[in-house]
Amino acid sequence: MRAKKIRQPRITTQTVIMDGGYNENISSLELKGGELYYGKNYYLVEGSSGGYVSTKGYERYDGQPLASTYDLVDRETERAAIDPVPGSGDVLGLHMFKGVLYAFRDNAGNTATDMYKATASGWEQIDLGSKITFSTGATSALTVGETLTGGTSTATGTLLKVVITSGTVAGGDAAGYVIIDVLTGTFQSAETLTGGTSSGTIVSTSLAVDQTITKEGSYHFVNHNFYATSGSEYMYFTNGVNKAMVFDGTALDFIDNSGMDPSDTPINIIAHNDRIFLAYEGGSLQYSTLGDPEDWTTNPGELGMGQEITGLYQAVGNALIIFCETGVRVLQGTSDSETWQVDYFAQKIGAYEFTPQRMFGKIMFMNNRGVSTLDAVQEFGDFAASTISEKIYDTLQKYKGLTTTATVHRELNQYRVWFSNGMGVVFSFRGTKFRGVTILEYPDAVNISCMGKDSNDDNVVYFASTGDGYVYKMDSGTSFDGEEIECRLETAYYHYGTPNSWKKFINMVIELGSKSDITLNYKFRYDYRDGSLPIGNDRSDAVSSPGDKWGEEVWGVLVWAASSTTTNRVRPYIKGLGTNMSCAFWVSSSTAQQHTIQNMTVVYEKLERQL
Repeated sequence: MRAKKIRQPRITTQTVIMDGGYNENISSLELKGGELYYGKNYYLVEGSSGGYVSTKGYERYDGQPLASTYDLVDRETERAAIDPVPGSGDVLGLHMFKGVLYAFRDNAGNTATDMYKATASGWEQIDLGSKITFSTGATSALTVGETLTGGTSTATGTLLKVVITSGTVAGGDAAGYVIIDVLTGTFQSAETLTGGTSSGTIVSTSLAVDQTITKEGSYHFVNHNFYATSGSEYMYFTNGVNKAMVFDGTALDFIDNSGMDPSDTPINIIAHNDRIFLAYEGGSLQYSTLGDPEDWTTNPGELGMGQEITGLYQAVGNALIIFCETGVRVLQGTSDSETWQVDYFAQKIGAYEFTPQRMFGKIMFMNNRGVSTLDAVQEFGDFAASTISEKIYDTLQKYKGLTTTATVHRELNQYRVWFSNGMGVVFSFRGTKFRGVTILEYPDAVNISCMGKDSNDDNVVYFASTGDGYVYKMDSGTSFDGEEIECRLETAYYHYGTPNSWKKFINMVIELGSKSDITLNYKFRYDYRDGSLPIGNDRSDAVSSPGDKWGEEVWGVLVWAASSTTTNRVRPYIKGLGTNMSCAFWVSSSTAQQHTIQNMTVVYEKLERQL
């Protein structure tokens, strides 16, 4: 009798690279094994062909050393010593200027907005100064920084700024105003003020009137140097409830454009072609005299957009991108306004306020269709737009009404869009090529944000949430301001190349990198979570940083030493049957450093049974 041939099991090994991010726009059969069905607080590893890295945390900031710079035993005590911006309500504006973070918040009485800067001892309020007008009587130029003394009142004050609006000092008919920091006494009108260093004099025509910023408002900022000297970069900003403002690091002043716009409460601002451009409600875009952002009488001008302006952004060359509610315009030309031409780039798509940002020559922005990029096509002097959010279109459509702001993270090659529910959608790139989308979930929603260089010339991103007045440094520390960071991934239900074939999943090796001890929890699901099939039990493996030894702590937990490259191989328990499998991983910690899930190698037996 012929012996019966025994069928040998068809054992297959396949390695899945963890890459691709979310993809909501194709069928389950088309998804790659490393793409995500669900996930939070991971993003794609920059500069690598694969891997999901856990996010860094964020922590409160007021200029004092960050809590993460202290040992664990002292960390929470030091965190509690970092204060919110004083006042009431939301933080209204954040901005980096000359390496220093500035913040704006309504005062405790909700009567005006105060301005603060972050210092080594915490938030320091900026004295907005007092304004005194003067007419004739100037005998020589006053010197900023000197002490002015009133001839009648004997009041004193530090001179912060001198503005001459008509006449000249040499002609003895100079008129204008000074901004001072009052030191003693009460200045009077019609008294002679004398400079303690220059001996120059002016005759006041008003009392010293304290300058205030109207409460509330929505802030836009730009830093620019119009005067070609190293110390002449100033901060220019608008808030929609005041005149435009300028701050040189010491003196705050208001830019008067009431001659062109009686209400004079611009809603946006940009420096372009050696002018300041101010956007007003109703779609009016007005620009200052060439070379002088504070001169709105000599040769200013206006451009009408026909709809509300939501953003202003400078592109390559001499192009200014003007984002509107449902359209995009491009202003091109030299500093000579006679050469200017406004082209209608798009009439159906616009940009949400605070979302336009620039990355590697592209301007990225969020609108009602998703996230788009505006690419300069220099050869033709034109622009081309593309949408990069197809993979996460449904999610963006669901939450687009909650959009608050967007940030750029240059070291990570990321553009992030933030929402008022705490969600952040991360668009990752490798070089200039779009790579994929992931999601962050913050307990404190990113309501406003700012980016810039700190005093160490490092790129930094700060944000504020709503209500409590705290300002946070993003991508800093190992916790969400003291709370644990829960990182979770669930891969697509992957069929390993044979969607109709049943498989017996036997073994798996996960490669991950970790710089500190973590506990990796995992679960496996089979055949789209078919209720008739078993679901893998929750398990956890403790992955250790270099220095730990082999050992056993509790059931289902293994501890071993990582290699010198801090790459570990985790061999989880796996036993399942199905045509496909999804892998879920999660880590929760407030002290662990970042870890990276790189790839997984799956061993399975391909069965003869077919769907």
